[in-house]
Amino acid sequence: HYLRRALGRADWIVFDDGAYRFNRDLSYWCDVHVFEDRLRQARLIEAPGSPQPADRARAIQLLDEATQLWRGDFLEDLDAGEWAIFLREELRRKMIDALIHLGQLHFTDAHYREAAETYRRVLSFDNYLELAHRELMRCHARQGETSQALRHYQQLRELLQRELHAEPSSETTLLFERLRRGDDI
Repeated sequence: HYLRRALGRADWIVFDDGAYRFNRDLSYWCDVHVFEDRLRQARLIEAPGSPQPADRARAIQLLDEATQLWRGDFLEDLDAGEWAIFLREELRRKMIDALIHLGQLHFTDAHYREAAETYRRVLSFDNYLELAHRELMRCHARQGETSQALRHYQQLRELLQRELHAEPSSETTLLFERLRRGDDI
């Protein structure tokens, strides 16, 4: 009763098979559904292998639209139960995966500044994700900012030592060594 009143139309909530549900037959907009739909469309475009530039541009647009919808974790201020926690974590994982993919597409198109910004967004979700740190280092190097890439590695190393008492992975350290030698990456 109260939900129907809050939504302004009684037909938004229907009683079906002994349970109440939201009536998806009516025209509505939901950020989570649009987010997941854009991700699905981007995957479909790229499914047959390496996409052509026009397909890559469309995938970038769809991933950008999806990731711009993010306003925070799903129901982060609400104790809605275990189902919400699982969905919250799944949506967060999808967001991180979408950002990583978006960064890779930007990098492939030699849009290193956009790729770097995207990897910074990834790190705002998970600052320990070394893949994003490596890709950000590669972006700096491709922009001619090798010294910035080397500093970034040192900052990552300090972060991991200080907070986790760990060293960067061998893959990250190898990238650092290659950059320090001036190898083409």
